[in-house]
Amino acid sequence: MKSVAIAFLTSLWLSILSPTFSAPTLEASHPKVGSTWKWYQLKGTKCADGSETGFGLSTYPNAKETVLFFEGGGACWDANTCYKLMTASFVTTGFKKELFESFAVPTLTTNRTITLRNETVANPYRKANYVYIPYCTGDIHAGDSVQNYPGANRTTYHHGFLNGIRITSEIAKRLPDTKRVLVTGESAGGFGAVLQYPHVQKRFPHARIDLLSDSAIETVGFLDSKPQWHPVVPKCKECNGIEFNSYLPGEALATPKSRFGALAWKTDTVLPLFYNVTDASFAPVITSYFQNVTQTKTDNAKTFRADGSSHVVGEHTYAKSSDGMVYVDWLNKFHSDDPSWTSAL
Repeated sequence: MKSVAIAFLTSLWLSILSPTFSAPTLEASHPKVGSTWKWYQLKGTKCADGSETGFGLSTYPNAKETVLFFEGGGACWDANTCYKLMTASFVTTGFKKELFESFAVPTLTTNRTITLRNETVANPYRKANYVYIPYCTGDIHAGDSVQNYPGANRTTYHHGFLNGIRITSEIAKRLPDTKRVLVTGESAGGFGAVLQYPHVQKRFPHARIDLLSDSAIETVGFLDSKPQWHPVVPKCKECNGIEFNSYLPGEALATPKSRFGALAWKTDTVLPLFYNVTDASFAPVITSYFQNVTQTKTDNAKTFRADGSSHVVGEHTYAKSSDGMVYVDWLNKFHSDDPSWTSAL
């Protein structure tokens, strides 16, 4: 009975985590300038099953701004989580053009605020280039390892970090005129955005690099408990070893001319399942983390906490904080360097 309950919960949070649920369509049916998405296979990339993957790209005429979006989709670290409970997306299937078109594009063009070009939605990144970085490695985009898990009967390639490096390097070559980059992602992709941020800086040395992480908070020691991934983590001066929650504030302190944001719901309904804690007991962890982000001495890091219980803020354009701030309005202040931009609680 316990295993049935676990399988049910796993299925539930994956359905929430993966952007396949129906939602109000915000994008108009007729094509917009720059609305076309294309898939590019990229040599050297590798999903958990060993197959090659790539990236999605939607360019905008003469754009000097680029959004790098890291997809979410759970995590796994042994035969049980990867192949029995299947707590990470696309570990057994890989991710190619067919999945990009059927799984990713519908959400990128209808639900996800930051990649909407619809003029009726006040997305400040509407005229930017968009890059979609898939997730098929089970390692929150942090891995640099190959594992033969006992009981799996197959090799597992945790190459999320390496994929991110190869894709962002390719994008830097394709979009050399980029002057400003937003590194962002949701859930596992929100972790990936934070972990990959220093390496994006290296690939765009003459651009301003901002960071927006959605629903990516850990309980103490979680990342450290996953040596299977051989996670590659930031090494900034203020970053605390392998404690994920120190990275965004540390990166903000090291990069005072950029802006950093963290998003979450007041009660997250998915992350606690990874940490074996209740939603209620995890809420203070979010509170503490957001306080640390807001108190960054360089005053360039803020948070938005949507009022309610869910997971991933970025697919809810008009979500409100308990003090009345609307997410898309907060996002516009983030983007425009509005001096009144502040944390929304």
